[in-house]
Amino acid sequence: MKWIDNLKVSYKLTLAFGVTLLILVIVAGFGIFDLNQVSQGTRALYFDRTLPIYWVGEAQATLFELRGNLYKYALLPAEREATLAAIENNKTQIQAMLDKYRQTSLGEEEKAALAEFDQAYATYLQAVDRFIENINRGNEQAAITSINDGGEVANASKAVGAAMDEIVSINSRIAEELQQQAEATYIRARAIC
Repeated sequence: MKWIDNLKVSYKLTLAFGVTLLILVIVAGFGIFDLNQVSQGTRALYFDRTLPIYWVGEAQATLFELRGNLYKYALLPAEREATLAAIENNKTQIQAMLDKYRQTSLGEEEKAALAEFDQAYATYLQAVDRFIENINRGNEQAAITSINDGGEVANASKAVGAAMDEIVSINSRIAEELQQQAEATYIRARAIC
């Protein structure tokens, strides 16, 4: 290291500041990279996990409302026209919430759960239509049997609910993984600083 002793003081100071600046730029680069990672993780956590859980939760609540409207349709003949409109609105709302979910970034596991939901929901809608048809034809007993435990509508409703629960479960698990990745990024950034 004799060469450093031969340098003038001004060159030594410039070299020291240059090395310090280089270290500062490298640390800042790692910091910006890590902040970008956290930002992407937070974005994915909100848009691809939190909102879908909300949308599926809203669809589940609307499914319960639809079930209540089916009971109302069977028990209150004077309100059937308005109740039928409410049932159709419930169907539209459920579909709209799940269509929002379809537009997010879906993995294979989520696509499979969504396909399971689609199948269960189509079966449920057919059962609901048969229920309404039975009521309209005056066959209330068949309609009531279908909404009782073990009936066609009740079983289809349980299948739809289970499919929705699976979608929420998958998104919750992935959200937890994203949170753990963000924690690991924080620890790495802290170690660099």
